Amino acid sequence: MLNRVSIGMRINWAFKRYILFILIILLVIPLVLSLFIHAVDYQFKLRTVFLLQRFYITFSALVLILLIVAYRKIKDYKPARINIKQVIIFSALSIIFFALAFSTQIDYDQILSGGVGVDNRVNFDSSRWLALRILSDLDVIADKSNILSDDSDKLRREVVLEELPGKAEAEIVWNGYWQDANNNGVLDEGCVVSLEVNNNAFNITTQYAGLKPNAKPSANPDANTNAKGWMSIIIDKNYLMQGKNSLIIFKRCADAIAITSQTTYINRQTSELRQFKWSYPPFDELVLFVKQDNGFLFNIIFKFGFILRALAVVCLFIAIFGLDFLELLFKKAKWEMVFSFVYSIFMYWFATFIRGYWLFLSKLVAYSDYALMKISFLQPVVSFSDPNLPFLGVPGFMLGIADTCSGIESLGYFVLAYSALVLINWNHINFKKALLLFIPGLIGTFLVNILRVYLLFIIGIFISRDFALNAYHTNAGMVLFILYFIMFWSLAMNIIKREDVQKEDLENEKQIKKEFQTEKEITSKQCRNQARTKKQ
Repeated sequence: MLNRVSIGMRINWAFKRYILFILIILLVIPLVLSLFIHAVDYQFKLRTVFLLQRFYITFSALVLILLIVAYRKIKDYKPARINIKQVIIFSALSIIFFALAFSTQIDYDQILSGGVGVDNRVNFDSSRWLALRILSDLDVIADKSNILSDDSDKLRREVVLEELPGKAEAEIVWNGYWQDANNNGVLDEGCVVSLEVNNNAFNITTQYAGLKPNAKPSANPDANTNAKGWMSIIIDKNYLMQGKNSLIIFKRCADAIAITSQTTYINRQTSELRQFKWSYPPFDELVLFVKQDNGFLFNIIFKFGFILRALAVVCLFIAIFGLDFLELLFKKAKWEMVFSFVYSIFMYWFATFIRGYWLFLSKLVAYSDYALMKISFLQPVVSFSDPNLPFLGVPGFMLGIADTCSGIESLGYFVLAYSALVLINWNHINFKKALLLFIPGLIGTFLVNILRVYLLFIIGIFISRDFALNAYHTNAGMVLFILYFIMFWSLAMNIIKREDVQKEDLENEKQIKKEFQTEKEITSKQCRNQARTKKQ
């Protein structure tokens, strides 16, 4: 009997399931969640959902690293027949846990009422239990604040209330800061900041004046900017109404007043009065809301939200890989599991860290994709007039090649993943060859990013601009990197593996083929004998 599965079959078994795993966790689950997110259109829904993927991306990397580092300990594992009952039970549990976790992610105002943190980012998991910050979903709001610099400017947020607060009074909460016009450290004398609630004005000057100043050096251009902070005002609930409520902030003074905005949940409820004309900013929503009583059930589920997500992913893993495989990992690959967890988090952190060096690569991407678009008979335009952001596109579809398009994140992932696998396979590879192959691998990673940006323009020009800028732009980078790295490492191991190890593997493969052929001949002979017996 053949008691071992061939190398090809093992790889197919592990990676077919892994591909299914990442397709569900990075594509199917977000698409399902998008059905419940409130947003102006489906493209914004997708954008919101794909930005809430930090935990799932990190877990996907963890599983990939685990399969690779634990390969020698699990390579002889032969999967039994699919346990349908087990698949159904754990799939159902995964769906339930995902549904419970998602129930606390569908309304931005409810999330803010749940007490999430806002400084330079909205930390959606800040008030959840056992949430690791490095795995928490964060929406950057730095430099995304809407500023009132003129006395005629106004900022408006339309808040929809399904029901009025249960108490006699309501609390209106917002996040913002103010900029000191004359550097005296205080709001101008006679400065008045007002909040208008359904045409009823309230003085909120004290709230802004109470913000603590930033302790920044004077050389910093934002030295006269006070720290972002939460502010609130208590009003009689009778000033509110069921349905749409208009909240308008305006001021009368020289100092600039700002309200923080976020770029994830876009309901098109924010508008600005500039030069006596109301307009809707395309990617901003003011952090200005009426505090809600979310109820006991929501509050409990919200606190457990991070744990529920973790349970959902674990159950999905078991449904796809099976309990027997998980038991095998705990028995034979405990330290590999710990290593994979720590290393995947470090990989994410390192990729984020090196993003600070993105500008040079952004310019290189702009030049490269300009050439590709030129070859494609388009009419590209590239501009470096802004020293901090190169622009590329065609008339009517120009984009800034920012840090997310520079490829710096993919390069960081490659450096960490490649170095980890080289160290793990140290006794089986030729280090000099591995060192030489690192350079083409890095170049290949960058070329894949150039291809990703090129496809973004092709999709945006010929198919859908919104899809290109939202769903594709947010998630394509990680998916393409994972596919590229799997193919690259498979090819790399054939080159960097030591000759004696290659000979040993070749002999093992020949032995496996021989055993397989013998088994095939035995089976064929048995079938012929059975056929003769039936004839007789």
